[in-house]
Amino acid sequence: MKHNHLMWGIWILALQLSTANLALAQDELANLPDPTRPSPAAGASRGHASAVDKLASLRLESTLVSGDRRLAIINGKILGIGDLIYGASIKIITPYLVILERQGRIVTLKLVKDKLTRRRGLQEAAR
Repeated sequence: MKHNHLMWGIWILALQLSTANLALAQDELANLPDPTRPSPAAGASRGHASAVDKLASLRLESTLVSGDRRLAIINGKILGIGDLIYGASIKIITPYLVILERQGRIVTLKLVKDKLTRRRGLQEAAR
């Protein structure tokens, strides 16, 4: 009987130690940055930037165009036509660009940089 009582004590101690280790591991993981989260834009460090300044910091990361479904990932947010970001409304989503409008100002975000397009054109011309 003493043997069973001792075994139960060992099991309880082991359980308490593993629970304590799990709690410590969770505390350590809570302080790690999310590697999938976009890095903060330069405008965010300036404090309270105006919506116009924020529009200049928009970055088109991806688009999805399939039938009637049109989505864009802009600064880490999934948005569709009509959605707002920094007060600008998304008007058009194509496979390579997004057009937004805010108070009459049109903003075009391109997925493929002009430099890449020009470089490819120059390479084809050189052939």
